[in-house]
Amino acid sequence: MFDSSPSAAAVWTVEDWRTLPGGSREQGETLDETVARELMEEAGCALTGPVNWFASFTVTNPTDSEPWRSWHPFPGSAWLVGVAPVQVVGPPGNPADGERVVDVQTLSITDAIGYLSRFDSGGHAQLVALARDLGLLTTSRGSGSLGGNYR
Repeated sequence: MFDSSPSAAAVWTVEDWRTLPGGSREQGETLDETVARELMEEAGCALTGPVNWFASFTVTNPTDSEPWRSWHPFPGSAWLVGVAPVQVVGPPGNPADGERVVDVQTLSITDAIGYLSRFDSGGHAQLVALARDLGLLTTSRGSGSLGGNYR
């Protein structure tokens, strides 16, 4: 899936979301464990090198009356964004309590920005562009890079 040129994986869910793979930590998980699990669940990818964290943001949920998971911060949460080399090892895992991924696209960086810009107010496209502009999506970092969000 990832060859000698930088690329990004974008997932399409049954809810018609188009996004980068990522998600929230399970209770007791390290960040590295979260990244490995989310990549496998949402994109069928195995992490093959270290994550290079390059951005963070916070989100406040004004509508829910309780946290999604009891161990998650609420109503605010902090998210990290990183890139890492990965290898496709199979289809998305699609666990029962996660997003239902119906397609995974491996796109050039330019195509990923265009594909993602139509969704999520372009937020994920902007993250891919930032990683590109910071020089984080280069072939010297490994066999390809993938961005994602983790909290």
